[in-house]
Amino acid sequence: MRWLTKMTILGLAGYGAARLYQRVEPRIATITSRRDSIRSAAGRVAGKVESSVRDVADETRDATRDVSRDLVDGGPPTSGRLPVDAPARALP
Repeated sequence: MRWLTKMTILGLAGYGAARLYQRVEPRIATITSRRDSIRSAAGRVAGKVESSVRDVADETRDATRDVSRDLVDGGPPTSGRLPVDAPARALP
């Protein structure tokens, strides 16, 4: 009799687990599709940010090179260029 009671409880536990999975499974699919769309969007943003950072790094490297040449030469700046969005107070 004890064995039968244990088997009944184990059977009900298995049945409960299967029913719970059937109820939760559509939510899992929704979460998975959202995760995939968020991951692809994050990849696109990372690509754009990476290219922007490279552009800024190149501009900074060029500007640093120009300034160091001007300092070594001891003369007035030869580049004479300002960024397009430079504030008015930075103008001589």
